Amino acid sequence: MNKKMWMGLAGLILILAVVFLWKQGSGGQSENEDRITRSIASGNLYGQSGVSFLKGEEEVNRQGAPTPEAMELSRQIYAMYPPNSRPLRESMKDLIDPFSLQTSPLPVNLNKADNPEDQKDIQYQFLGPKYFIAGDETFVAYLKVFRNNPMQNISPQILKAEVLSDYQSNKEKLNPPEYNDSGRDYDQKAGDGITTFSWKPGAKSRKYWGQLTLKVQFKAEGHTVNGTLDFFSTPNIPATFTGNFQEDIVDGSLVIQAEINVKNSGQYIIEANLYHKNTGKPLHWVYFNGPLSAGIKNVPLTFFGKIFHDAGLDGRFVLKDLRGYRNNLPFAIEDMAKIAEGKLTVEDKNEPQREFIPSYAESFVTQEYKLSQFSDKPYEEQQP
Repeated sequence: MNKKMWMGLAGLILILAVVFLWKQGSGGQSENEDRITRSIASGNLYGQSGVSFLKGEEEVNRQGAPTPEAMELSRQIYAMYPPNSRPLRESMKDLIDPFSLQTSPLPVNLNKADNPEDQKDIQYQFLGPKYFIAGDETFVAYLKVFRNNPMQNISPQILKAEVLSDYQSNKEKLNPPEYNDSGRDYDQKAGDGITTFSWKPGAKSRKYWGQLTLKVQFKAEGHTVNGTLDFFSTPNIPATFTGNFQEDIVDGSLVIQAEINVKNSGQYIIEANLYHKNTGKPLHWVYFNGPLSAGIKNVPLTFFGKIFHDAGLDGRFVLKDLRGYRNNLPFAIEDMAKIAEGKLTVEDKNEPQREFIPSYAESFVTQEYKLSQFSDKPYEEQQP
C-alpha cells in the first residue's frame, strides 16, 4: 500500500480489523471481546496493510454489518490517539522502513502456468534502498534471480536495460542506466549473482519527473524475461530540510519543530518516526499536512503524550526518517468542496501530483524527559 495513503484509510482499516476479529470467534461475545482486547494490547490492530484492509472489506460484505458494540469499541480504540500522531510498532514494516522497495518474486518461466509449483523453481525480483529520488540523488536497484530448492542465486545475462518516462510523457526512452555485478559503484559484492542498476536524471526537464520505469530484459536458465520496476523521480526539488530542530512540551506532548527551506510554496506532507534512544524501541509515527509558503519555515511534529505512557519509557528520544513531499494537485485543497459540487472546473496540468523532498539522512536526539512530563490522557478526553 502506498505509504502516504495510510492515514487516509487508517480509521476504516481499524474498524474493519475489529469487525474481522469479532466475526472470527464462535464462542460468544465475551470471547470475542477478549480476543480483541488481546489484539489491542499486542498492537495487532495498528499498521494494517492493504491486503488486510481488503480481507476485512470482504469479511464485512460476506458477514453483513458489524454489531454496534464492535463499532463502538473500534471507535474508542481509534480515538485514543490523534490522527497525525500514532503508535509505531516493529510490525509496521512500511513505516519502520519507509524508503525501501521490494517487488514480489515472479517466475522466470511463465510457460509452466499449468503447474504453479514449477514456476517457483526459478524466480526473480527487484529490490532497492529507496523508491524515489530527488534532485541529484541516484536511483539504485538490484535484480536478484534465484532458485528456491535449494536457495541459490543465478547470474542473469543482461540483454537490455533502459529507463522510460511516465505515461503522461508517452513512456519516452531516457538516458540509460548503468549496471554491473563486479563490486563497483553501488554494487555491494562482486560476482554474487545480484546485478546492480544505477541511474541519475539526464536533465531537469519534465520528462525526468514522475513515476518512471526501469525496464530490464535478461536471460536466465535459457529463458528470456522482460522485468519492470517503477520508481519516482523529482529532478527539481521543492524544499530541503536544514537539519535544525527545536523541541518543547506542549499540552503534555513532545513537539519537535523541524526547519525546512521551502522553494515552492504549496501543500506539504511531512512525516517522521520517533524511537527510544536507550532501547531502540519504535514509539511514534507522525505527520504534518498543511500549507507552507516560500522561505525558512518550522514544521511542528507532535509526538502524543499517551504513547510514551503506553510504552512506559522516558529519557531521550531519537527522531528518524524525516521525509516528505509537496502535493502538486491542479487545485487548492480548500477548493475540494467546490469541485465536488461542480462549482469549480479543474484544468489538468499534465504533471505528476507529487514533488519529493530529499530525505534527511541524519537523526535528531532530544534532551532527557521524565514520563511525568507527558500527559497520559487519551486524545478524545482532551478535546473540547
